[in-house]
Amino acid sequence: MTDEGNGAAQSLRHRKSRITEVRLDDLYVDNDFQRALNPNKVNKIKDSYHPQGIGYLLVAGIDGRNPATVGGRYAVIDGQTRWKALHELCAEVSEGQRLVEGGLPATVGVELFEELTVPEAALLFRLRNDQRPVSPKERDRIMVTEGNPIMVEVVKQAADAGYIVFPEDDDKPSTMPHVNEAKRIVTWGNKYKRPQLLVEALTIQAQAFGTKPGDVDKQILQATADLLRKNDNLNEEELARVMALPGVTGLRAEAEALAARINKRMHGCIQIVLAEAYNKGKRGKLDKIRP
Repeated sequence: MTDEGNGAAQSLRHRKSRITEVRLDDLYVDNDFQRALNPNKVNKIKDSYHPQGIGYLLVAGIDGRNPATVGGRYAVIDGQTRWKALHELCAEVSEGQRLVEGGLPATVGVELFEELTVPEAALLFRLRNDQRPVSPKERDRIMVTEGNPIMVEVVKQAADAGYIVFPEDDDKPSTMPHVNEAKRIVTWGNKYKRPQLLVEALTIQAQAFGTKPGDVDKQILQATADLLRKNDNLNEEELARVMALPGVTGLRAEAEALAARINKRMHGCIQIVLAEAYNKGKRGKLDKIRP
């Protein structure tokens, strides 16, 4: 999967930046293309503050963002922890809670892009953070903002089946957290001319197990998508019924027992167990499915 497949990768090539100084109050953090802030790292910077330790922040004006609404002219693309530390330090010094030798600057050095689109800013964040410990979950979320076609499709098809991949409220867990498996299924769907494969597989999961956190099993999800891909005659309601009878725990137990007997991977064993249960009582070859 490369960046060449989306427009942001091409348009960003033509954007130019410059080194300058901007006021701290002109900066803000946009969560559409930022990882979660670590308050311990903010406090560490504050406690060991040195003016030469801040360096340049990477910032940009974001097309369509109203400064009055978002709280600043330029979004921090890289350096939000340093900006947050400086911002808090200024407030603490102003209120007499902390003393800083030599005082604090009203401006900070930045590499500034005057204007970027939201997808360009998301891509720039990812490019500048590829060598840093950004979690896969955060990177996938930002790829959605960037406009990555696979990730956009993952979120859309999951939503169509009643699941949430990246909740807007951080206090609520994702109901479909298996992003790597979902990306794989979307890729299969594109390859085998079945563009709705993920939503089909997730709909069966929803009917069989529900849509609450923990209801989706990633191996059963992959096995379901594989069965759909191999069997054009598969009745989705019937497969959901077959799954619901043993439930996730019972189905996995049957597959694990089979895997121990025939030395086959769980993914394949789940398909065998499901196909046998689905085919039970069916006589005609056209009614049966193959694992």
